[in-house]
Amino acid sequence: MIQPACIVCEQMPTVSSHVLPKALMRDMIDTPQGLSVFSLNTDRMKLSQSGLIDNEMLCHEHEMATETFDKYGIEFCRAFQQKAESTKSGNGYLVANPRPDYLAKFAYACIWRYVMSKHGREVGLKLGRYEQIMRDSIFEGEAPSLPVMIGMSHLRNEGGSPQKICVPPFYSRASPANRWVFTVGYLDFMVFCDQRSISPNFAGALAHRDDPLLCGKTEGQLFTESKVLGPLVRKMAEHPPRR
Repeated sequence: MIQPACIVCEQMPTVSSHVLPKALMRDMIDTPQGLSVFSLNTDRMKLSQSGLIDNEMLCHEHEMATETFDKYGIEFCRAFQQKAESTKSGNGYLVANPRPDYLAKFAYACIWRYVMSKHGREVGLKLGRYEQIMRDSIFEGEAPSLPVMIGMSHLRNEGGSPQKICVPPFYSRASPANRWVFTVGYLDFMVFCDQRSISPNFAGALAHRDDPLLCGKTEGQLFTESKVLGPLVRKMAEHPPRR
């Protein structure tokens, strides 16, 4: 049997890698069944106690290489829930971001790991030329060059409170630029992969450079009425997913 090798250095053995940090996944679990992981790439969902895992992707060295960025991203998400301050206009929240480079690399790592993992490969996801850009920033120390923005998810539960949710990375063609998007907890992370420049109107809201960081907010929508996730929620009710 052929042993898997690290996709970065081709060394063996590989270790168990969490595509999205396990600590964030566990923060979102609020039912005995576990965390609901919705995939827009496969039109399905699953239940998990710790998120998505791939044990044939990275060696120990390269798994640990993202530890600093993952830890920063975890603390940022937790700080947002506890310390984010609403702007005077009410259109967003301000939260401290003393290491914008770490936050950007956290977002890159989450997207890169998912797309390069068995979960991304089985649905044909590709990063194209942005794979090397993200890889160099994550593992080779290159400065972040792809713009990152973060916004509060617009999804609400039946009580009107923000809905905790995990949506693995998916590609979105949208204005002002095409992007990779994923959601953890209450936050949407967006990494722009497009040759079009980002408008100056987003000054203060670019996670790869701004401190404090402005996180946008949009009008809330009932979780079950979402055009994208609503059908999956109804499918879940009719056919409960298995772990």
